[in-house]
Amino acid sequence: MKFFATTTKGLVDVLADELASLNVRDIVPANGGVNFSGSSRDGYRACLWLRTANRVLQPIASFPCPSQEALYAGVYGLNWNELLTPSMTLAVSAKLRDSEITHSHFAALKTKDAIVDKIRDKCGERPNVDSKNPDLRVNLHLARNHCTVSLDLAGAGLHRRGYRRDPTIAPLKETLAAGLVALTGWDQSTPFVDPMCGSGTFPIEAAMIACHKAPALEREVWGFDYWLMHDAKIWSALKLSAIDIFEQGKQAYRGRIVGFDADNKVIQRAWDNIKKAGFEQLI
Repeated sequence: MKFFATTTKGLVDVLADELASLNVRDIVPANGGVNFSGSSRDGYRACLWLRTANRVLQPIASFPCPSQEALYAGVYGLNWNELLTPSMTLAVSAKLRDSEITHSHFAALKTKDAIVDKIRDKCGERPNVDSKNPDLRVNLHLARNHCTVSLDLAGAGLHRRGYRRDPTIAPLKETLAAGLVALTGWDQSTPFVDPMCGSGTFPIEAAMIACHKAPALEREVWGFDYWLMHDAKIWSALKLSAIDIFEQGKQAYRGRIVGFDADNKVIQRAWDNIKKAGFEQLI
């Protein structure tokens, strides 16, 4: 299987190193992310363990797309009945660059029409759209009149670790914080100090690295949860293994991680997040 992990500009090399540590194949850095190959298990592991990836996409088709008719025909020609049933919901997002089709909302709408038409023609009924919590999230990338259709494994962005109690108060994304920690070269042999820690993002991400905690271990909802081809046994085994690794890492780490802030209300939010992440005895 082919995959593409997206990331923030400046963190492509960091993400490539992360993927190398997961022993996946065919790692190729690209604009906006890193291509790699592996099994469905490797896709799950990428979602669970990558600290700097924003999304993990699984491309399912690629075709020339010089017009809206070509877009509709290319999407309609895929075997959507193997991925989606009329009782499931879907959402489509689109990104465009240097193409005849210039409006991302139109491209997403055309893609959605092709998918639901294909399911209706095959099954007699059509699935509904749920933009917030779909069973299947489809990603469309159109560049220079060439279209790639992918499935979004994680669903919501991977910066949503699950430990932040108030996600609206987050000046820095968790994935970016993890990337900046990696870029400092911190090797856990010295104390980690954040003099303006805010809601605790840097200390928590540093603790996750130090204790070998899978960054997405606290997440409860995943894009692949309701996929027809989802292997729940493999996913459950990976999570149980990650829990064991975290417990061992937390017991083994003897370093010091400290955060300061001038605002006591912010410090309280930081403590809430730290406790949710399981680091109240370490930070």
